[in-house]
Amino acid sequence: MQAEAMVACAHCGMHFPASEAIADASGAVFCSAEHRRLHAS
Repeated sequence: MQAEAMVACAHCGMHFPASEAIADASGAVFCSAEHRRLHAS
């Protein structure tokens, strides 16, 4: 098993696997579409 890169949500700071990240147009990453939406508000 190979280790996967972890990233932090730009909204809540939670760390999660990079493969699950949802990015916005500026390249910020989020743990969910809801946090991406909230961050844009």
